[in-house]
Amino acid sequence: MRSTVAAPKARVARRRVAPRLPRLNRRRLAVLAAFGGLAALLVWFFVDDRFYVQTVEVEGLRFTDRAAVLQQADLYGYSIFWVNGREVARRVEALPTVKHATVRALLPNRVRIRVTEREPVVLWVHNGEARWLDQEGLMLPVADATMSLPTLFDQDGSTVLGDDRVHPEVVNSVAELHRHLPEVGQFAYSRERGLHFTLRSGALVVLGDSQQLAERVRHLIALQSTLAAQRLTAREIDLSQPGGYTMKLAP
Repeated sequence: MRSTVAAPKARVARRRVAPRLPRLNRRRLAVLAAFGGLAALLVWFFVDDRFYVQTVEVEGLRFTDRAAVLQQADLYGYSIFWVNGREVARRVEALPTVKHATVRALLPNRVRIRVTEREPVVLWVHNGEARWLDQEGLMLPVADATMSLPTLFDQDGSTVLGDDRVHPEVVNSVAELHRHLPEVGQFAYSRERGLHFTLRSGALVVLGDSQQLAERVRHLIALQSTLAAQRLTAREIDLSQPGGYTMKLAP
């Protein structure tokens, strides 16, 4: 009698496989890790003393006090990453002698300020008060008493437009006259005569008020050339009236 015995079943070895995270979760973890690292880096930048402003370089100063620029800039004690160049430039430009400023932050802790100053062209005097004037007629403090500039004596305050500004056509006319007549260093202005002055020869020149003053200045310069070519000397020249001039010649 035959008996049939079943062969034992072979055991299959099974490996335990670690559960796999969903791909989306892995990406999130990577992003969070990167963000955490960046945040730690930023915190380090902002709290590390090495990134706080330690040096402020100021360029372009002739008349403006450096201490005044530093006070207006107000940079020391701030992180270099908090420096707003436009805002700092705006504060520096509030100084009367500063026309334009640019500000650049330089890692790790330097700031460079470049200043373009207002250029004085005339010294204005009224009631004993002296101020510099730039080409726009803006009044500036006198920063260098030894600087040689043509002087405009405002005899009755009639050159002032307000807001610390003098009529720019008067200012530029004085500067232009001084360029062509360097021997004349003093000019005067009043409501009655407008701009007037005395030549080295002693001749009185009256140019009148600020209306079309630049044109009358050009007329006077051309007239002076004509007189010199003809070897004539004027005793008085009046160009204050529209449409022409009157002149008295010296004997």
